[in-house]
Amino acid sequence: MKNYGMSFLFGLLVFFGMLTPAYALTQPTVAPTVIDLKGKPRDVPRAKITISDTNTSNHQVYGFDTLFGEASGTTYASTFLRWIRYPHTLQFMGAGTKDVDISVEIPPDAQKGIYHAAIRFVANSDSQGDAAAMAKNNSPILLSLEVEESGIQLLQLTGFNPEKQ
Repeated sequence: MKNYGMSFLFGLLVFFGMLTPAYALTQPTVAPTVIDLKGKPRDVPRAKITISDTNTSNHQVYGFDTLFGEASGTTYASTFLRWIRYPHTLQFMGAGTKDVDISVEIPPDAQKGIYHAAIRFVANSDSQGDAAAMAKNNSPILLSLEVEESGIQLLQLTGFNPEKQ
């Protein structure tokens, strides 16, 4: 009977968050924490980050990105997240570090301005859905992109005559 009572008490402590189970994963550290990129439409600026993880078990590290701020001007940069490329799932076989490439594919019709996003990496052995909920508590990588005007797009035809003269 004593074993059931102790098990019940242990279960309650874990359920109410007063005791962390032994399998809880520590969260990875990421460097650098601020990335500033610059480019013109059709450019693909790149950066490299390093993710360090001290967990000794096999697990996944998931990446999540969110917007913050506005483009300079009044247009909110809701499409900016679609331009960012990086692996959203990394497999760790114990503790270690991984170098991760982040690139931003600036589309030809990108408006001049400054765009901001936050990228968070979360260690979780269960599911990406659980990791998404945990991501809100992790420190983000702040990604800023300055899109400059393209000289090619500024050139305008002043006249066009298909007739041979």
